Amino acid sequence: MNYLVEHLHKDALKALNRQIDLKIRSNSTYHQEDILNIILMASVNTTSAGSSVVELKEVKSKKDISSADIIFYHIEKQGYFRLLCQLDRIVNSSHQLAAKRRLFGKYAAIAIDIHEIPYYGEVNNPLIMGCKHDRGTSYCYKYAIIDIAEKNQRFTLKAIPLTPLSKNEGVVKELLEHAMKYVHIKYVLLNRGFFSIEIIKVLESLKLKYIMPVPKNDRIKEIIKDNSNCNKF
Repeated sequence: MNYLVEHLHKDALKALNRQIDLKIRSNSTYHQEDILNIILMASVNTTSAGSSVVELKEVKSKKDISSADIIFYHIEKQGYFRLLCQLDRIVNSSHQLAAKRRLFGKYAAIAIDIHEIPYYGEVNNPLIMGCKHDRGTSYCYKYAIIDIAEKNQRFTLKAIPLTPLSKNEGVVKELLEHAMKYVHIKYVLLNRGFFSIEIIKVLESLKLKYIMPVPKNDRIKEIIKDNSNCNKF
């Protein structure tokens, strides 16, 4: 198992290195692969770059490791839209590889979720959003993510960072239109947080089937009562 994990890590690192260009000079102390290795490690372990640096230095006894500040410097100088473009290229490359290995078929179920990452710094960042108090904070980064959900596994096609100005219906439409470039969607899975007339209109305008829990409010109870004798809704 350790050999398999190590092999997958090396393959993922090579893919990142091919698709991302951090514009690091050849005479720099740390090379691009050094930076991407820490980013990949943080992603796999769902932890921070700082924690990954500490682990590499203390647990794995690697002393010559870039600091988290240097990593953030190289990421920030790329620019938001440039990074999104590079990440889309990575997803496209990964999808082609997954399709060749037949990890999923031409038709697939799609799931859309919101993921939250706790935030503990100063609240002066446009990407910081309020959330339910958890793990010592009431603030977080939020991402809307669309995955292929087949054969008890998930394959991420796109992630969109959310801001307080983001509109769910616009985000859902962008995610679905992106996913439709890769697969024929059998149906879309959404949680109850997405329930709204606007999102239903988006789904129906794209002629997609969907499964979504609805809040059992007075209006929904009335609809259920009115259709209690029907076999179909």
